[in-house]
Amino acid sequence: MLTVSQLVTSVLHITAGANRTSSKLTFYPGDYDYYLDKSKATSARTALTAGRDAPESNGLAATSKLQPGIRKQTGPGLRKQKMQKRLEADSRNAIGKARREKEKRVHELETKIAALEGQQRELAAALENPAAYTPGGYATAINRDLSALSHDLARLTAEWESVTATVSAP
Repeated sequence: MLTVSQLVTSVLHITAGANRTSSKLTFYPGDYDYYLDKSKATSARTALTAGRDAPESNGLAATSKLQPGIRKQTGPGLRKQKMQKRLEADSRNAIGKARREKEKRVHELETKIAALEGQQRELAAALENPAAYTPGGYATAINRDLSALSHDLARLTAEWESVTATVSAP
């Protein structure tokens, strides 16, 4: 079973002001333990300064004074978070690169298929010419070329379907 400390990578603390119109957001860039440590320090300082000045009695001014220091501090939770984000970015980049390569292959296959379909139309038109069937004609050669072209077209179309399915898969 996972704990909060294992799941949390950053904390956004919301403090409501006395009149509810002056709320304060404080970002803690580390894990939950980091947040607990820093928020205890903030609470302790707020309690110390609350008795001195009336405007700071709700803790907003003290929190805003501490926030820049909190952001500058680093800890094991922040390093762990940065490493995790770096690994996630590398993973996304690798997935994106593989996807672009597949999309490039799909484009190449589509170009080859279009060229073969154009050749197929030309050969079919040549077979419609009556001169191809006269003695010494070239109908047999055209049929042979058309058969080989149809085989190549079927192979490329099957590959295109396969690659397209992997590109569109999540």
